[in-house]
Amino acid sequence: MLDAKRPADAKTPKDIAKLRSFAVSLYAAASAPPAAAADGASSGGGGGGGGGGGDGPPALALLEDCLKMPFSVFTTAHKKAFLKWLDRLQGAAAGGGGGGGGGGGGGTAAAAAPRATHQVIDLPSPGDAAELMEPSTGDTVTVSLGDAPPEVARAVREGFEAGADVRVALAGGAITAVETV
Repeated sequence: MLDAKRPADAKTPKDIAKLRSFAVSLYAAASAPPAAAADGASSGGGGGGGGGGGDGPPALALLEDCLKMPFSVFTTAHKKAFLKWLDRLQGAAAGGGGGGGGGGGGGTAAAAAPRATHQVIDLPSPGDAAELMEPSTGDTVTVSLGDAPPEVARAVREGFEAGADVRVALAGGAITAVETV
């Protein structure tokens, strides 16, 4: 079974170690006791340190914590990479990602489900476009908020500006529903 300590490629453990040390320094800078910060980052919060998802590999909790940090700490590009790592590790923790060829075989599943859930990753200030990301693949798409009902567009903008994790449902290239986490 693949876990965070033994990823498939050689670069990922080094990147996770760098991320872990950076997160420890951020926790320390935020007035957390250094021993608690190091313990929480190295154990992944599995012992009850407040990190969600403590029953998986240690890197899962680390990545989830880093995704919750503001964009002034980690940019969109960083968070896209973190989401790809998170999906890869969650698939490994769940038993190996049973049916996912990832690339060419996904066309039938997409055709069977007309509504796709995407995460809002950017709302440019001028204009009404929203940049969305498909969580399972990391692919991005830009859609117009003008095509969505006004209350849906307002909920997307308010949730994103409040710093919430905003997920939207797309049907036919238009946003049809909003969920804030």
